Amino acid sequence: MVSPILIIAVSLFMAFSVPIWGMLFGKKVEKFVPLVTFAINLYIAIVNIPIALQHPIVVITAGFKPPFGINLTIGPLGIFLATLIQFMGLLVAIYVLSYKVPEPSEKFYMLLILAVMGASGIVMTGDIFNLFVFLEITSIASYSLAASAKTGGSVEGAFKYIVLGSLGSTLVLLGIALLYAQLGTLNMADIARQIGKVDTTVLVAASLLFITGFAVEAEAFPMNGWVPDAYTGAPFPAVAIFAGAIAKAGIYGIARIFYTIIGAPSYWHLIMIIGVLTLLIGELSALLQKDFKRLLAYSSIGQMGLVLVAIGAGTLDTIAGGLFQAFNHAITKGLLFLTLGIVVAGVGSSNLQDLEGLGKKKPYLGLLFFIGILSLIGMPPFAGFWSKILVVFSIIKANYIVYAVLILVGAAIEVAYYVRVLRTLYSGSYRGPEFSTSFLTGLTVTVLALVIIVVGFYPKLVTHFVYPAAKELLGRGTYIQAVLGGKF
Repeated sequence: MVSPILIIAVSLFMAFSVPIWGMLFGKKVEKFVPLVTFAINLYIAIVNIPIALQHPIVVITAGFKPPFGINLTIGPLGIFLATLIQFMGLLVAIYVLSYKVPEPSEKFYMLLILAVMGASGIVMTGDIFNLFVFLEITSIASYSLAASAKTGGSVEGAFKYIVLGSLGSTLVLLGIALLYAQLGTLNMADIARQIGKVDTTVLVAASLLFITGFAVEAEAFPMNGWVPDAYTGAPFPAVAIFAGAIAKAGIYGIARIFYTIIGAPSYWHLIMIIGVLTLLIGELSALLQKDFKRLLAYSSIGQMGLVLVAIGAGTLDTIAGGLFQAFNHAITKGLLFLTLGIVVAGVGSSNLQDLEGLGKKKPYLGLLFFIGILSLIGMPPFAGFWSKILVVFSIIKANYIVYAVLILVGAAIEVAYYVRVLRTLYSGSYRGPEFSTSFLTGLTVTVLALVIIVVGFYPKLVTHFVYPAAKELLGRGTYIQAVLGGKF
């Protein structure tokens, strides 16, 4: 086994050595540092998959065994999300080899590595304060990436992100402080073991602080006001990381705290309520947009709302469906944002009116949009079909009929605005400038499209991971025993 802690160590070393590589071998070498970093980390994650699926990997640091030391705990859920995050990081790293990133470029590459590292740390740590530390690393790197374009829109979006993100981080820290004051421990498994000792009023307050704080990264209502402006103003590689990695870490934070640490079903319904509000607000807002990038941003909010509804429903099938939907959201939104990045680099605009007829003029790019959109709305034979079917039917099976109806309402709204997008891309005549697609950016989006198609035909490639991950969330006793030993 290659220790998963190397994902953190390699990322930190490579991030802060970016300027050194530039000084030693020239600035052209700097852009390869994220590629090498994520390739190494993806390898580390992949070789640990068989082990983590069998039993949680507990990495002890500095020789102090839990609950006294800081440890990593990587089970099926952690390894699934860590692999997904590093995979998205690797594809974005390939994409930026042919993409003009904002200057100073070395800082952009450093921030990219740190954002992905922070998200990976969130899904692997077994210490609740370390969870906050990784959340802060992720947030600060993401704020800077959002502002890196240095336009009025990017600065405004980053400012909103900073305000809400700082508030969210503060709330999470306060929640941690409340639990620590009651129990005197920061180890997640130890907190989970003793959670019954926490005063009910304190537990309710801490729960509300946690769900509101992590709602920022999870793009959940009411803390998602930063998403449309930050997504619209940020460079496309950064946006792909926001949707493909950062949002998944936020979802993980909510799921881990409410299923493993608190473990009280009475709180799960709150996640469903927040999820359905997020879903409907996101989809209705997307319906009104005329800018494709902003439309995708609001659509991302709606998709994350669907994930929260499914996870909050609290059955094995609904949680598995929510995680499957999170996977599809990462891959599909990555495809759409990065493909749009190619188009905007050539056309100079993401306004739908300026993209009229593009699908006929550039049939391959049109096909990529077509695959991504059909997967998002849940059409066979693409990956999104299976996750949406699993979510809807498992929600109905769990007797949440009203939520199932609201999900279908959101899906209908989603179909309406994406049909409008496709009609624009394939109607009229393209009147914009000529442009070409570089090999590496084309390769990146092609890989994402192939993943969508392959998973559409072989959904077990993902369900093989999401069901053990869902079982881990529901089996908190197994998690506690793996970390602390003994019986629970």
